[in-house]
Amino acid sequence: MYATATLSTKLEQEWTDRHADRLFDFDGIGTVTGGALLERIFASGDRDRDRLLYRLLELAHAGDQGAERILVQSLIPIAKHHAHRVRVLDGFSHADRVGIAIAAAWNVVRRYPMRRTAKVRENLGMEILAELTPKPDANERHIHRYTETVSAEDLEDLMDGWTPRPEPEVQLVRIFTWAIDHDVVTRDQVALLTRAYLGEMDMDTLAAELEVKTDTLYKRVARIRTRIADAWAAAGEDLAA
Repeated sequence: MYATATLSTKLEQEWTDRHADRLFDFDGIGTVTGGALLERIFASGDRDRDRLLYRLLELAHAGDQGAERILVQSLIPIAKHHAHRVRVLDGFSHADRVGIAIAAAWNVVRRYPMRRTAKVRENLGMEILAELTPKPDANERHIHRYTETVSAEDLEDLMDGWTPRPEPEVQLVRIFTWAIDHDVVTRDQVALLTRAYLGEMDMDTLAAELEVKTDTLYKRVARIRTRIADAWAAAGEDLAA
C-alpha cells in the first residue's frame, strides 16, 4: 500500500535522478537525453509524435528498458487524467487511483498492438482507459452470446432507416461512430445501446428476447453508455463541433 500510495512521486523522483539527464542512443531517433526526448514528444505535432512513440514502442518491445521508461513517463499525464474519470476507481484514494492508472499505462506499453501504426498517442490513451474499465461479467457475456452480431452494412442500414431529429440525435450518431472507430466499444454494443434507447421495444421486452433479467440489461447498457461518455470526455472531443 505504501508503494502504491507514493508511486507517482517515486517515479517522478526516479525520472529526475536517473533518466532526465541521461544520454540515450536510440536507433532511428538519435542520441538525446531523456528529458529532451520527453519535451520533444510533448512539443511535436501529431505525425512526428506518433512516429517517435511508435519507434520507442518498437524498441521497448525488443527489450530496451530505457525506451519503455520514457514511454511510461510520457503517459503519466494521461494516466492521471483517466484516474479521475473512471468510475470504478471512485472508492480509492487520490494516490491509489493515480498509482493504479500508472500501472495500467505500464501494462499498455508492454502489450501495445504494433499493427496500430497510426494515432499512436490516441491509441495509447484509449488502451489505458480500456485497461481501467471493468471486464464483462457473466451476465454481460450472456447478453453478448444472445445478441445478433451486426455487420458494418447492417449498422449503416439501421442508422439509415432511422430519421434523427435535429442536433441531439445527429450528435449521438457521430459519437457512436467515433466510439466504434476508436475501439471504445464494439458494433454489437452500439447495436444493443441503439435497440435499448432508440428502438421500439421497451426494456422488459428486449430483456425477454435476450433471455436476461431487465435489471441485468439496464446495467449492461448503462456500462456501455458510461464507457462511451468517459472515453469521449477523456479524448477532449468538442461536443459542439
